[in-house]
Amino acid sequence: MVSVDLGYDVAQLKSDVYDALVTAFGITAVTRKNKCIEVRELATTLPADVVPCRTTRRYDSKAVSNEGIVIRPDNGGEIVNWPKQDLKNGTDKNTNTSTRFKRAVRGVKALSNEMVEAGAITEVPSFMLECGVYNVPNSEFSSTSNYSNCLSVFRVMSSAIASEEYEDWVEVNELKYLFRSSQSWSVNDLSKFLIAAVDYLGVG
Repeated sequence: MVSVDLGYDVAQLKSDVYDALVTAFGITAVTRKNKCIEVRELATTLPADVVPCRTTRRYDSKAVSNEGIVIRPDNGGEIVNWPKQDLKNGTDKNTNTSTRFKRAVRGVKALSNEMVEAGAITEVPSFMLECGVYNVPNSEFSSTSNYSNCLSVFRVMSSAIASEEYEDWVEVNELKYLFRSSQSWSVNDLSKFLIAAVDYLGVG
């Protein structure tokens, strides 16, 4: 990926956006985080995560390219995300599973949050969970019961991890592998969640 120095980087943009938000909502309503700026809920506004970023374009051939965004966390480095592709592919899979994919994702994330609140696990990256569910074949979302589909998702993911078939899993955008050294999570994080989830539900 070729970078062009425009003399105004994302770090400076984030600082300027933070200052603008403080001016608009007040210092007590705005918190600068590593990757975003949080604005808490006020009487007339909803809570929001503001993510200052710049666009990037990846060329896979002369005829094929994809537009993404670059985020520069405060702790260093950069993260390239592909939100347009995430949206399209997630919507397509949801359609191809009779809207059961997104229901399963919500169910898995809700379970994760419940387990964190119960002290059963530490926080798990929600996008990693969504991507894990995305890699489960559409045929596994065959039940009208979201609970049954989530159990099928757990079974398939656990089996894939045990047989190391997860190595070619991708993010929802299908432009990045899900488990590589560049990611902030590892397959061990997903494996530990699955083991804990099965135990928490008492279905092992």
